Amino acid sequence: MLVVTNNPIVIQELGERAQVVEGDVTAVLEHAWKEVRSGRWRLAGSPLPPNRRLMESPYRSVVLEAAGRSGLDRRGLEALRKAMAAQEKLPHKVLPEDAPGEFARMDREFLKSFF
Repeated sequence: MLVVTNNPIVIQELGERAQVVEGDVTAVLEHAWKEVRSGRWRLAGSPLPPNRRLMESPYRSVVLEAAGRSGLDRRGLEALRKAMAAQEKLPHKVLPEDAPGEFARMDREFLKSFF
């Protein structure tokens, strides 16, 4: 299993099991898309969070699993493409100072649902 993330809490907790991405949520989604496109990984869950509040988060963690012999994960690629499109439609918001820590914790809790 591989977690593609820009969340500092997840990076600290997972160590080498985390694929660190410098940048915003779009960068995380693009990196996950490239990993799935390589054919070595497949999407293990939804790249979209369950609610609007988490969509506005500056952090995202995407869970991938080894593709094995299943071949290219076309559904995963499409889900990641749709997630990138949804992310681009969000209005840019200035977050309160305490928001990044709160969003990082919320992303981590959402990630825990995969384990």
